[in-house]
Amino acid sequence: MRRNIALLLLTILIGAMVICLASCGDDSTDEMTVEEIIAHGKKYLTEGKGLDATQAFEAALVRAPDNADAKFGLVLSNLMQLTSIIDELIDLLGNFGMDQGMDPLLDGFDPLEDGSDFSRELQMFIDKVALAGLRQADQMYIELQQLPDPTFSIDSYVLYLGSEEPLLSWSGELDGGELHFLGALNSILLGAFDLVLAHELDIDINDLSLPVLPEAGDDDDGGDPDALLDENTIATIDVILEWLYDFLNDPKHPNLLYLDGDGVERMQASGRELGSGVLRLMALIDYTQAEARGEGGADGNVFWDETRGLVLIPKTLEIEPALVEALRPLLLNLNETLFDGTPFDIDPALPNPLDIAAANQLLIYFGLFDEPLLPYGLITIDVGIWFQDPAPDGLRSLVFSIIDIWDLVKQLLEMF
Repeated sequence: MRRNIALLLLTILIGAMVICLASCGDDSTDEMTVEEIIAHGKKYLTEGKGLDATQAFEAALVRAPDNADAKFGLVLSNLMQLTSIIDELIDLLGNFGMDQGMDPLLDGFDPLEDGSDFSRELQMFIDKVALAGLRQADQMYIELQQLPDPTFSIDSYVLYLGSEEPLLSWSGELDGGELHFLGALNSILLGAFDLVLAHELDIDINDLSLPVLPEAGDDDDGGDPDALLDENTIATIDVILEWLYDFLNDPKHPNLLYLDGDGVERMQASGRELGSGVLRLMALIDYTQAEARGEGGADGNVFWDETRGLVLIPKTLEIEPALVEALRPLLLNLNETLFDGTPFDIDPALPNPLDIAAANQLLIYFGLFDEPLLPYGLITIDVGIWFQDPAPDGLRSLVFSIIDIWDLVKQLLEMF
């Protein structure tokens, strides 16, 4: 019998719900003090037990609704719970692939008996498993921002995702740097998940075939060494966008990326969440730089180093100072355009489009330009309108706009 990937998703979904329901009546913390419950929660985090930690911190909040440790703990435990579930899913799919003697993540699956079920099961998985914890963590982050400088001490906090190597490994005292990082990640995940749930995903993965990308070195003459983008990169982008255009116009899935039943509300939520994520990234940069100036207590997890830049995961995820500064104008513009039409709109009377010129410094950083060349106002995308006042065709129109803009970018590249 063929294995059904959707069934694996459903199995994890049901398992997570059963575990949660089974523990709802747990009164083992009744005889503990709030401090003892917090200690148990931290112990569970150290052991990688995100669900148990979440339940402990929730129990502490019932007793002490303003407890900062419990709130900080929920930010940590909910993300651990989500990554643990996804890691288990990856492991299940990987083991299935190895049973077939094939690559565990790429070629190890038989076609689904009903490939169209996959997208529905995936959306159910996101809605029932992922979003609840992320929303709780997001609320805890917001409440912690009302405190002067919340901290959280822990022996070890390690996340895994599809690998034996940790995705993230922290220890010691966590402060605003770690909190802003987790808050930004949490909000961006919320926005991405709401974006997925807002749309019809009527895809039969049996019919899904990815584009064949050109291989590096296909050009006999090696291309123009002075070109801003080499011919292979341009050809790769062309292939991907052409594939997207054909895929969205394929009559086999006519409703793909049109808004679903509650799509408008989810799109609006997604815009706010993505905008909040960008805002928190900027807060993260400002916090760590202030910390490095001696305006806060430095630590060895998330920090600013004048040479290494923004260190999020030591030796794994570090953003050097020049790149951080190049990202600033783009992050600011992204924040403005994602909040366009929301209660956080900086200028409700006017649109706040994404201006490609905000990427000038980024293009200089990557060596594409020697100086700012893109004038402000030449290429703009009114991203906010897609989120706050979405048309029935949802993200389809945004994808088609990106394709049109790429044609214009190619013309500009030919000029330079």
